[in-house]
Amino acid sequence: MSTLHPFPALRPPRDMAARVSSLPYDVMNHREAKEMAAGNDASFLHICRSDIDTGEEAIHAPETYARAKENLEAFIRKGYLVRDGAPSFYIYRQIMWGRVQTGIVGCASVDEYANGTIKKHELTRREKELDRIEHFDACSAQTEPVFLAYRKHEGLSGIIREWIKFHKPEYDFTTEDGVTHILWPVADPETVEAIRKGFEEVEALYIADGHHRTASSAAVSARRRKAHPDYTGQEEFNYLMAVVFCDEDLFIMDYNRVVRDLNGLSRDEFMQKLQTVFDVVPADTVPGEGYAPRAKHEFGMYLDGRWHSLTAKPGTFDANHPIESLDCAILQANLLAPILGIDDPRTSDRIDFVGGIRGLGELERRCAEGMALAFSLYPVTMDDLFRVADAGEIMPPKSTWFEPKLRSGLFVHTIEHKPSPLHTNMNKVLIPTNLSDVAANTPLDAQAASHPDTVALIVRSEKGTPEIMDSLPSLKLVIRAGAGYDNIDIVYARKKNVDVMNTPGANSNAVAEEVMAMILAYYRHLVQADTTTRAGLWEKKKYMGSELTKKTVGIIGLGNIGRNLVKRLQGLEPTLLAYDHFLARQRALNIGVTPTSIEDIFSQCDIITLHVPGGPSTHHMVNAELISRMKDGAVLINCSRYGVVDEEALAAAKAAGKTIGYLTDVHPKDAAGEKPSAAVADLLLPHLGANTREANTKAAKRAAEQMVAYFSDGDTSCVVNGESPIGLNPAHLQLAFLLAALAR
Repeated sequence: MSTLHPFPALRPPRDMAARVSSLPYDVMNHREAKEMAAGNDASFLHICRSDIDTGEEAIHAPETYARAKENLEAFIRKGYLVRDGAPSFYIYRQIMWGRVQTGIVGCASVDEYANGTIKKHELTRREKELDRIEHFDACSAQTEPVFLAYRKHEGLSGIIREWIKFHKPEYDFTTEDGVTHILWPVADPETVEAIRKGFEEVEALYIADGHHRTASSAAVSARRRKAHPDYTGQEEFNYLMAVVFCDEDLFIMDYNRVVRDLNGLSRDEFMQKLQTVFDVVPADTVPGEGYAPRAKHEFGMYLDGRWHSLTAKPGTFDANHPIESLDCAILQANLLAPILGIDDPRTSDRIDFVGGIRGLGELERRCAEGMALAFSLYPVTMDDLFRVADAGEIMPPKSTWFEPKLRSGLFVHTIEHKPSPLHTNMNKVLIPTNLSDVAANTPLDAQAASHPDTVALIVRSEKGTPEIMDSLPSLKLVIRAGAGYDNIDIVYARKKNVDVMNTPGANSNAVAEEVMAMILAYYRHLVQADTTTRAGLWEKKKYMGSELTKKTVGIIGLGNIGRNLVKRLQGLEPTLLAYDHFLARQRALNIGVTPTSIEDIFSQCDIITLHVPGGPSTHHMVNAELISRMKDGAVLINCSRYGVVDEEALAAAKAAGKTIGYLTDVHPKDAAGEKPSAAVADLLLPHLGANTREANTKAAKRAAEQMVAYFSDGDTSCVVNGESPIGLNPAHLQLAFLLAALAR
């Protein structure tokens, strides 16, 4: 099982992305970095290579790391980097030479790096670790991501395809090296959860590139844990920012060698020794293009202006060993060490390494400038990398060269420890009757009177009235633990400078399942049959039912509940029609429904189910004219809000002989007493839609998480009354809030 954790990234606005982004810190020297950033005060190199602002002599000096922090803070002040409002994943696509690789940006677990669930294949150098340790620690941020890989997971691949298909990218630009970078933020709670759960099914993650950044992030995490012994494991410093790619997308280039001399051997002596372990054949090449090996265990060699093909002879290596079978190991064990005397390529000044991105012509150029010979290698594969990492082995140095490189500056992960003020003063949170046994049977107004210092109020069915808000002078936040928020006066809350949130999606599965249960109960007369059978009767013939399979079902409203209902209905092979004013036709088709008019739904469907919000815009939306269109035998289900259906018109239609069913669990007031729908409903339930342990737990958990994020990080992404257009009539006001929510 692997962890990938969403986070609210610091990232550039759309029009700044190309200007802010830079190559990674470790692919250039000080002079090159300074040249790249020249004339661009927004270049991320001012953060990841802050030595360009302090001087080459101070590359690893404290003032350079302090300058990185200053520059990061300046970028935020200037609006070059802006924090996302909600914990998110990010789909990051790169296109190079027509090749496409698409990964997911998130945060992996530091503990999984420590326990080996995140597997490595390279050693690290302590001096390089220390550099990024001091940099990350000074910035309180991971400024550049780690490059991870995983074996293909169809579920995750499907999520990526679907999101890209139906969402416009936030960034889409091409850099000076010809690489295109495209980014899609993913903040939708259901999709975020699906990605998180998908990675739980991934057995292991593998470091493709960025071993030093990974080790440095883990070291900073250890520092922060020591500084905060009360840490819970959920703080951001327990995670490291990564871009995680499916193995099938990744491209490893050749990583070639140039050698300064023949170790005192003449050319003939060298060739004689070489031919004992390799089959050597001259190769015909075009000048400046070099010779690329065509398969594993074949090498190109450039010597005295001529290319040769070298093939390792059988018996010179162990083909079954994960390390010894690698071409870089074969070259080292059979040629570089025994013949050329290069025992440790990490430290020898007689060998240099040339990434495949530079082309094989670069090897010829280096030899023309003083190197004696060069070797081209067949690229390592992802299977090679996985095999080495799974065996707990370490690849020889300079084995892999990944292209394209991840662009820096497109996302930053902050790791500062900010305990919520609520952690030490939880009595300032008021959780009334329906969410707390402590408050059972105590009216909300009485609870409010007893806790006037309340700063946050979490409600379920209780009403957030002006009177309640007036009685809580310190109130900053009201959260409705559920999808709707019509039990809260959001306009008055805005006047009081009180933010209101809801938890969309928390109840959606429970309501969808209730609709299924209501349909089954109605079609098979389950409630009536149970009652008469308990009374000793046997009225089997009386309760002849109908099957649901292949019925035509109309769904009005394709929010979280409507979409969940579509999934639950699929097994019944229905014809699914839907109406949602705010959903694009293609998106509806992708969900699995045929979009149509509300009039056609009422004319054609056997079952019609309502999933729209309450309010002026939907009051009596189902009117006499629509009811008149219903087929005989059709059934109407209202689990949305009381008042959406004109029940007087429905009663009149039934009285006139129209044989239609009506199932409902919504009422003017969720309390004991007479119910107006009783005279017209064929199935009448107390408001059971979200009445499951799972839904209550999910809503309460989400409300708590949102509250902590609000007070700890200033996260307002779930606020529904951020902008209140005072003065609009109720219908227009409802529309304004809806449009604002959609925009967010």
